[in-house]
Order: sequence, then C-alpha cells, then structure tokens
Amino acid sequence: MLGMQVLTLGLLFASSAWAALPGAADSVYQLNEDNFDDKVAQGLWFVLDTHSSAPELTDLLSGLILNRAFAPTYEKLGQDFKPLEERRGFHIGQVNCQAQGDLCNKHDIKFYPQIKLYQDGKELEQYSGDRTYETLAEYIENQSKQYVRSLGTNAARSEFTEQGIKSASDTSTNSEGIAKEVDHATFERLKSLGPVFVKFYAPCCKKLAPTWSELASNMKDKLHVVSVNCDDHKNLCISEGIKGYPTLRMYSQGTHKEHTKGRSLGNMQAFAEKYLTPGEVKHLDAEHWGLVKQQHNVYFVVLQTFSSKSTDLSSVKNAAAPYLVTSAFYETHDPEITDMANDDEFHGSILAVFKDGASRPTARLSLPASPEQISSFVLAQRNPTVFELDSGNFDDIMQSPTRPLVVLVALKKSGRAQGDLEKETGELHKIAKAWYRGGRTFEQPVWFAWIDGERYKKWLKQNYGIKHTQLPAVVLADPANHQYYDTTLERSKLIFEGSSVFSTLEGAYQHFLKPKTSDSTLEWGSKVSLNRQTPYSLGGRAARLIPSFADQGLTNILVGMVHTGLRHPILTVFIFICVVASLAYALHKTIQADLKQTGSRLD
Repeated sequence: MLGMQVLTLGLLFASSAWAALPGAADSVYQLNEDNFDDKVAQGLWFVLDTHSSAPELTDLLSGLILNRAFAPTYEKLGQDFKPLEERRGFHIGQVNCQAQGDLCNKHDIKFYPQIKLYQDGKELEQYSGDRTYETLAEYIENQSKQYVRSLGTNAARSEFTEQGIKSASDTSTNSEGIAKEVDHATFERLKSLGPVFVKFYAPCCKKLAPTWSELASNMKDKLHVVSVNCDDHKNLCISEGIKGYPTLRMYSQGTHKEHTKGRSLGNMQAFAEKYLTPGEVKHLDAEHWGLVKQQHNVYFVVLQTFSSKSTDLSSVKNAAAPYLVTSAFYETHDPEITDMANDDEFHGSILAVFKDGASRPTARLSLPASPEQISSFVLAQRNPTVFELDSGNFDDIMQSPTRPLVVLVALKKSGRAQGDLEKETGELHKIAKAWYRGGRTFEQPVWFAWIDGERYKKWLKQNYGIKHTQLPAVVLADPANHQYYDTTLERSKLIFEGSSVFSTLEGAYQHFLKPKTSDSTLEWGSKVSLNRQTPYSLGGRAARLIPSFADQGLTNILVGMVHTGLRHPILTVFIFICVVASLAYALHKTIQADLKQTGSRLD
C-alpha cells in the first residue's frame, strides 16, 4: 500500500514538475507531434526531451531531479541565444515525452533529460557533453557557426549578371584596332554599350595622338578606343563637362572614370584592362579576412544572415555595378565577420563598409534598400577615412554628386623633419574617426582630406583665404554650394584641432554659422576657356588646381575683383563709393571746363 502511494506521488510529481518550472516556455519552443516536423525542417535545432517514461520508479525520480536542476540553465540558454534565430538559424526547443510519447518513440528517445541536435529536419547528433552553461554555450557557438558557414554556397550567392559589358571574344569590339573619331550619336551609342575609352581633345593637342593610336591597336577586339574633337563637337564636350584637353575618360555601366595618372602606353593600358571583364562580388570568409584588410583601404561587404533573402545580394550587385570595377565588394555569411556588426537587432542583410583595416564597419546600410539608396551609400563611403586631395581625384571629391562637406587641411608636405607630416595626417585620422564614431549624421557625407599647401597655395588662397605661410590651416568646404566655413561656434578662428573642427561642423549643421563664398575664378575662367577651345597650359585637371594667369587673362582679373568684393563687402562698398565720387567729381570738372570754353568763344 505504501509502495502504491509513493508511486502515485511520483507520477503526480512527474506530470507537473516541468510545467511548474518558472518561465520554461518563455524562451524555448514547445514542440509536439503537430508542429515538430515543420519547425525542425529548417535551421539548426537544439531539442531537450523531458518526462520520458522509465521502467523503474527510482529512474523516474532521479530524472525529475535532473530536469528540475537543469531547467534554469536551459532557460538561460534560450534567452541568451535568442538573437541567433535570425542570424544563424539556431533555435532551442523542448518536448514533453510524457505527453508526446509517440513522438519521443519515433525519435528513439529512451532516457531523460536527453538533448539532440537537428539540422534541416535531420538528426545530426546526440549531445553527450557536460551540462554546465559554459560548456553548452561553447557547443552552441561552434555548431551554429559551422551551420551558417555551410550556407556559403546557397542560393543567396547568386551569380553576377553581366549588363551591357561585351566580352573580349566579341569581335565587333574595336575589330580594326584603330582610334576612331566619333560624333555625338556614335559616342552615345558606344557609351550605352560600354566600356569605351574616350579622348576629348582639341586639334592643337597632338602629343598624345601616337600613343593613343598604339593603345587602340593593343585593345583590338577587346575595347573601344575613340576620340572626340571638341572643336567639331563643342556642345558634346560642354555637356560632358570637359574642362581641359586632353581629357581621358572610361565610360562603363552608366558612369565614367577619368584616367589621371601617367599617360604612357603602359599606364593607360593597365587602366583600360581593368574594364575588360565585369566586376564581381567575391565571397569572403574569416580565414582570408586579414588578407583583404591588407589589400584594401576601403571595401564593401554584404553581411548576410540566416534570414537574408537572395534579392538582398542581387540588388547590391545591380545597383553597385558601375563601381564594381574600381571598388572592392564582398559577401559573407561567416559569423566571425557578421558578428562585427555588433548589433543585437541585426537581421536580414546589411551593406557595410570597412576602412583602414578596422574589424568593425565604418557605416552600414540595412537591406533591402532602393537602388538610389545603395548607389548613394557607395558614393558617400568609397573614400578612405582620410585621403589626400590632388589633381587626380579633384573632380571625384569636389564635384561629387553626393555634395559632401569636406574638412580640408592644408599641410606642408616637403622640406620638413622626418615624421612631421605623418604626425599631422595621423592627427587628422584621429579627428575623423572620432567624428564617425559620435558625430552628427548629416544629410550629406562629411569627408576628411588634406592637401599640399605649398603646391596648391594659389588655389587655396584664392578659394579659402589660406596662406601657405600659416600652415597647417583648415576650413570646412562645401564645394557643391561654393561656400566654406573658417570659424567655430565660439566665433574663434577654425584651427587644426579636434574640438575646433567639431564646433565648426556643429555650427554648420545647426546653420548657426554664416558661410563664406568660395566661388572659384578658376572654374569660371576654365568654362570660358572651353567655350573658346583654348587648351590649358598645364593640361587636364591639374590646371584647375594651379591657375595660370596667362590662360585666364582678363576674365580672371574681372572675376577676381568680384570674388574679392564678396569676401570684403564693406571695403568694396567704400571703394565703390570713392570710385563713383571720383568719377562724378571728374565729370563735374570736365563739364565746367567745357562750359568755360564755350562761354569764352561766345564772348
């Protein structure tokens, strides 16, 4: 009789022990015959069974004690690893085998509490290790990482689709191997097909012609190499924004890139050959991540999780197609990389940009996103944290469609003690990184650049009032609006120091500071020069950074007077009044003299 009472109590305990555990259902999935197959069919599942039937009462009671002792650990695992459901497809569930006897028999569960690991509906293994939190947490980390890495070849890694790029075997591409002269209609057709390497020139520019012809011969059956005579097609050159001769441009995938390095055959051919094959989004894993950091100052990564959609990656490939040749793009599922996003809310996919060898992204764009958002993100983030502004990247920076604000620091580059320049550029890095970590989010990107204050002293003085004798000097340039700021919120002069730069950025953001004009007499003069088909004395974009008085002539003098007037309005008004008064006085004297002469003759 006593034995039956004990057995009854044991069974009652067995039927209620797990259900009585606080919060058991809050962070783990309750699995049964109705939902087990559907739930476990996709992803990685860590499943605990409870209340298995046992032939002996002592086994039952010992199992219940183990269940109750293990419950808090299992509950904590469910809570702490909940974010892995969307990141890595990892889930934690439990089955009450007393209520789901047939289900437990089907999965060969014979003792309790028992833990099994399922992958995409199939039993992977039975866990037999220690049941401490630390051991189980390490096991879950390792298994979930292995599972996500196995997805690296799934449908999300769709193949890159070529759009409008001809292959090297297409014999219709420059089949004659000559640099043809093209008109407006032919230019537009070739530009739409792409890639096409174009030389915009004036007839007096003859020095490059032999090398250009040789390049066209080397690119036979590979790449269109053509020339546009800006004397004959002035409107075309103006519409393309050509400001100097010769200008060499590669048109591809709806965008263009100017060749600004040496114009030897080797340099031009190396530049051209990068466009012979379409760019690609490469796969990245943790093993090769260190090498990628060394190879690229800036690179983009599509960070994917278990919940990512295949359209996330394909949308980036399509929208970023024009930049795949000149910028590095990767995609990854690897948790060692995706975890660097360091965001518990991270799910789906993210387009992240990494800079300067950092392991954490500088900026991120959640996917899905529109093609315009992706393109704008890439354009805004494709530069290093700090870069040197020179004639080679002037147009890309100062005429960028993203309309950036540029923290521009003029430094003395040569004739210095060893390490001084590196120290100052390092300080600019610190300022830039501090801003990116905690600065305001502007509608337009904020870039940090330095420039050789000696080499470009005329341009700096003319546009920003920076004297080469007072380096280092800094301004906040707004090139899209032809404006700049050189004072802080405290109305003190902007200096090359973090708090001073941040104060000016804050003042610009709040519209508390009044900008000064930076309208360049050089830009106006260069447009006039183009309309007259007058080549630059220095050639190409370098001429826009180093003005030549001989080239600009009277235009620069007149525009320079306007520019000076805008900088010093009070002085200008005073001078204007003096000039008007002088002219009035001179006119008055002249009239009086004429009247006297007339009067004497009448007498």
